[in-house]
Amino acid sequence: MHEPRQPTVTPQPAVPSLTSTVLVAGADPLVEHLLDVRVVHVGGVLDTDAADRVCARLRLLAARDPRRGITLTVSCTAGSAGAGLAVVDTMALVAPAVATCAVGVVAGVGQLIVTAGAPGQRTAAPHARLALRTPSAGAVGAAVFGEQKQEVLAVTAARSGQDVERVAADTAAERWLTAADALEYGLVDAVA
Repeated sequence: MHEPRQPTVTPQPAVPSLTSTVLVAGADPLVEHLLDVRVVHVGGVLDTDAADRVCARLRLLAARDPRRGITLTVSCTAGSAGAGLAVVDTMALVAPAVATCAVGVVAGVGQLIVTAGAPGQRTAAPHARLALRTPSAGAVGAAVFGEQKQEVLAVTAARSGQDVERVAADTAAERWLTAADALEYGLVDAVA
């Protein structure tokens, strides 16, 4: 009597985890090149996963050389308050200065990140448009979101030199600014 033949199982290559994609050389040639020149890009919608990748890249570059600055280019149009605050906190925690540059359309937490860049190192490309916009709640409840929303307003006010009431009113109205307007408002230090 013959025993049933067992199917041949071909081993599948390991799928890299999010962490290995961020940290392993060669995982993504474009990301690796940007990391080599100490640039991190924040684009699209900043959710928790995207914020985790940005924070990991900032920490990685800080570990590689704590004395050399990092540039964060931003074309983020939306995202959660918690995700934006996580990136802002990481920018403050790493030793290198984190310069920011708004490119394209930057709104909500994208504007927060640009404005939270190192003093004197926050720029906007000439054709950038920035919007003061209320971020989303993400995965937190109403009470926590209310606190985070106030923190976003406070950071923007402190970094722009505006009072919180004005920033809150402009955010509620979803105020759009050209690069020159953003400079005048105090969201950036220069137009590139």
